[in-house]
Amino acid sequence: MRGMALANQGNVLRRRLALLALSSLPFVALPGAARAGGALLPSDDQTPVEQRVAVAMGPERTTVWTSLRFDGSAGSVGVVVPVPPLAALDLTSDAWLEALEMATAPRIFPPFGASATCPGEGDDPDAVHVAGDLNHQQTLPPAELLVLESAGDVALWAVQAGLDLSPAMASKLGAMQGKRFLVARFFSPGGPALTRTLRVVLPGVEPVLPLSLTQASGDDVRVTAWFIGAGRAELGSSTPVTVEEEALIWNADTGDSNYEDERMAALVAAGASGAVLECSSHEVIRKDVSLGGSVSIGGVTSTYFSRAVAYGDGEGQASTCAAFAASALSSNGTVSASCPRADQGVVDGTDACVENPAVGEVNPGVLRCGEGADDLAIALSGLPVQDAWLTRYTLRVPSTLMGTDRAVSFSDGSELSPELVAENVSLEGCEEGTGGGGPGTGGNGGNGGGGLGPGTGVGAGPSSGPGSPSGGSSGTTGGITYYDEGYISPGGCGCVGTADTADSSYGSGCSGDTSDSYDDGSGDDGCSGDTSDSYDDGSSDACSGDTSDSYYDDSSDSCSSDSSSSSDSCSGDSGGSEVDCDSGPSEETGEAEASMTKQKKRKGPRLSPMGLGMMAVVAPMRRLLRPRRRKGADADERSARPGRFW
Repeated sequence: MRGMALANQGNVLRRRLALLALSSLPFVALPGAARAGGALLPSDDQTPVEQRVAVAMGPERTTVWTSLRFDGSAGSVGVVVPVPPLAALDLTSDAWLEALEMATAPRIFPPFGASATCPGEGDDPDAVHVAGDLNHQQTLPPAELLVLESAGDVALWAVQAGLDLSPAMASKLGAMQGKRFLVARFFSPGGPALTRTLRVVLPGVEPVLPLSLTQASGDDVRVTAWFIGAGRAELGSSTPVTVEEEALIWNADTGDSNYEDERMAALVAAGASGAVLECSSHEVIRKDVSLGGSVSIGGVTSTYFSRAVAYGDGEGQASTCAAFAASALSSNGTVSASCPRADQGVVDGTDACVENPAVGEVNPGVLRCGEGADDLAIALSGLPVQDAWLTRYTLRVPSTLMGTDRAVSFSDGSELSPELVAENVSLEGCEEGTGGGGPGTGGNGGNGGGGLGPGTGVGAGPSSGPGSPSGGSSGTTGGITYYDEGYISPGGCGCVGTADTADSSYGSGCSGDTSDSYDDGSGDDGCSGDTSDSYDDGSSDACSGDTSDSYYDDSSDSCSSDSSSSSDSCSGDSGGSEVDCDSGPSEETGEAEASMTKQKKRKGPRLSPMGLGMMAVVAPMRRLLRPRRRKGADADERSARPGRFW
């Protein structure tokens, strides 16, 4: 077996201009260069669970990060990555892929106006389900790391290490001409495990998501893929898949949703070519993104530096590093060509790269936080700062099959927020009879005069149409509560003053500042004025003033004032404008848990039994006659609508 104790490791100079002479050529394309995906070789009954891969595409080179999640018994596992000559090799910090996960993982919120918890329990205003793992999982360090010259050498290495190289995998490796093979052996203690991330900087560009060596065993393998490039990433040879919001159910007992089940079902229905676009954004690279309250989604820069320093991979103060990087990423310059550490060497070459940023270019040094925290500088190398986007897809490799490479391109597509809102609430698992409310059986408007009555539904009772938390109608089928229009305010212009806005709605009935608000459905209007809605708005505005809504808002505005609902990315009175303010770098190393602040609910006036009966008839009719709110059509439609993220 002819191998190298890693690649040649000469001239390890940390500040370099470009990766050898090839980087001076504009948009060099090397056949097969970007196919640096990893193959998992088990030794026993270890089974692959998830392939994590990130691809950064610049004008002169491609960088691929790969890590595999698997489960099974204790023993050795191997990872094989094809690499071309002159590729620079590194092990990288766990913080990098964790930062990409933090910034892009889908966030699912309970329905607007619905309680996120079981009846009788205190509501959680910050309830959100993150469809991803934001916690740190210690990765396995490689026990052995080599560069082998041929597929035959890989086969011999696998035999000597007691690893299983399938005939299909051996055939794939043998068909790769002109490649070397980076092989890594890890020892697993048993149970769920994650390999350390391998980084390969390729001296050329071929826009490909490398999945041809990803092999599923008895179960499907999930693929989480991130792309950094000049615009929104698009996958060729793929079937776009959308997870419809109307299919999402919030579980009040467990505090999560069925998003991951619905996502996998949609991918299965689409076949092996299915791909779910879950997030695409420019801003999330540079800064934290507000959820509308005091807690934000951690941006890539702040999360990466804070975690890298905490894990011992970075140096200095993470907050200082993040501040310098955020400032540089606010400029209109282009990131100068950066140089990888090449700690594991350069394949069939020496490390002769030197950095020398020109006037007006962003110095890649400000995108590092010590030698070991250089992934941001490597990812953005050669990209105009304002053109750099981060995009996330989820795909699957079907059971027993091998994946296929997907072509990647970057377009001027619109941004897509990772935010989704469940359509319904399931009370399955909640204790029976936890509702409050008064005695007796009310009509469809609620139990005991609109309170939270006994039973499994919100305001449930013997009647078929229990009341919603805001006094409107809802229905319970199979433990799932379906919310219809909320309490309908009978008031008109009943106050004069300034109404504090929220992403929910409110009813006002007195003069002065009406800052106390509650979540509600459509309101009845009794005043003239400008009632412009820039998004799907189920309300009619009841004020002689500007009541423009820039996000989904079922409000009853009953004040003679400006009461606009906006999507703000920082706290404060927005006055109806969309505020795009930088929350500043986060110094927290852990989990910047996403949350959405909701306004305190306030009950409306009780209605008579006759009124409740009328609501039972009117509310379903209103639901049938109005357009369906927040109906997900496809990724582009969702990305075009105003959101609270960017």
